[in-house]
Amino acid sequence: MQRKFLIAAAAALLGAGVAAPFAIAAANETPIKGSIQLPAEKPDVEENDQAEAQRLAALAKITPAQAIAAARQRAGGVAGQAKLEEEDGFLVYAVHVGDQEVVVDAGNGQVLAMEREEADERDGDEKGDERG
Repeated sequence: MQRKFLIAAAAALLGAGVAAPFAIAAANETPIKGSIQLPAEKPDVEENDQAEAQRLAALAKITPAQAIAAARQRAGGVAGQAKLEEEDGFLVYAVHVGDQEVVVDAGNGQVLAMEREEADERDGDEKGDERG
């Protein structure tokens, strides 16, 4: 009986130790505040990628080329493609410049955040967040 309790307690402590750094990082992240707020998604409506891309493009006020120019000016270096995304409920362009992802407001071209990425983090993990 004691052995089961000790194993459960050790597992709980290990889980807390692993999860705590992620909770702290999420709590310290400043939310994005863009100029184009997106409507809340309807839970019962599925949208394919192409339809979503068209819907987001219709809402954007700047072009992908303008987003790339803003990102290059702020971060310096060679920029990749600009991709429309939702972040914190706002419409933004994500532009990769070197080892950084630059978040550009899709309404006014303002750079909202720069996130440094490692080579293996380009699949969605975020590190080195600089917002503002």
